[in-house]
Amino acid sequence: MENAERGWRRRLAVDLHRPDPGVLEAASRALDRGEVLLYPTDTVYGFGCHGFCEPALVRILQLKRRAADKGLLLLIPDLKSAGKLSPRLPRQFHRLAARLWPGPVTFLVPAAPSLPAAITGNQGKVGLRCPSLPFLRLWLERFAAPIVSTSANLAGQPAPESRSRMEDLFGRKVDLFLDAGPLPGSVPSTVLDLCGKPPRIVRKGAMDEEILRLLAGGLDSA
Repeated sequence: MENAERGWRRRLAVDLHRPDPGVLEAASRALDRGEVLLYPTDTVYGFGCHGFCEPALVRILQLKRRAADKGLLLLIPDLKSAGKLSPRLPRQFHRLAARLWPGPVTFLVPAAPSLPAAITGNQGKVGLRCPSLPFLRLWLERFAAPIVSTSANLAGQPAPESRSRMEDLFGRKVDLFLDAGPLPGSVPSTVLDLCGKPPRIVRKGAMDEEILRLLAGGLDSA
């Protein structure tokens, strides 16, 4: 199953729609060991680790050359999981997430005080997303903890335009590459900040128009 290849420490092929249970198990064990992974999301390739493993979180920030105050978003399997990470979920969250999840929308909500600083950026917020991709949903169910997701690029720069370029930049710096081949899209998730009034889009992405339509329809006044 594992395969040595130029530039990658370890590589596993993954089927996005029918992932091998052995691959899900190996990826989960890697997270439990505190490793940093590069893996396909429903938008772009991203770096990931156990959402509560501070050494791995620091490694990802270093890989991306990302400022510590930017924070890192978490993938979760369902709406119910959000309450464990944000004890003060805004009312708008429930109504919007019920319409937009699973899907490429990240909600910024008040963070639980126990979350690592690398997740919140010391801003008191946490970004949460429930993905629709079968591979990610099955992995999240198997792992039973939040998984970090942040695009595999250097801060302020576009995502690598090819697998070869991604390998040159990050191949020997990640512990495991989950390889699904070329991804169909390159638009990241829309990030919607619900911590203030009115809600505002702080990063444009795949669901901007749908979010603006829902907000214009009165969901933001709940």
